[in-house]
Amino acid sequence: MGEIVFEVHNSLGVSTTTTYLSVEGIVGTKEYRKPSWVTQMEEMQEALRATQSVPRFIQEITDVYAKEGETAVFECMYSGNPVPDVVWYKNDKMITNTPNVKIRLLDEEKKTILTIKHATEEDDATYVCKATSEIGLTTTKAKLHVTEITGKKNLHGRRRVRRANGRGET
Repeated sequence: MGEIVFEVHNSLGVSTTTTYLSVEGIVGTKEYRKPSWVTQMEEMQEALRATQSVPRFIQEITDVYAKEGETAVFECMYSGNPVPDVVWYKNDKMITNTPNVKIRLLDEEKKTILTIKHATEEDDATYVCKATSEIGLTTTKAKLHVTEITGKKNLHGRRRVRRANGRGET
């Protein structure tokens, strides 16, 4: 866009006229040509979209049954491009690594493992693994069932047997 001014000079004086010029491309016709860098960028974006996929679980977690003191393991495999972020939850609260709880992410295999050592009744809960990327999210859910050990050992290492009258014998 611009202003064009014509000025004519002679011995009788000066004459001036002004006009405005606007140049617009004709999109969608052969007469319009995008700059090559724009075309390259569009091609790259299209190629990226073609390779993207929403996160999904190839192997979901399943219910685990463990006795008190045993180790419980949840394991799942996921896919997605871009590679999703994976987070574990226990009863809707995010889990972090502790001495008894370990989260492992095996990036090359796209696998995650949640290990709970020395399971207790407090670990008896619903566990969720969530995979999230900028193009989507997915979850898989299962329960850990922790059962109390019956016949606990007494101080001498012998099993205690409960009788109907409530007295224990060794």
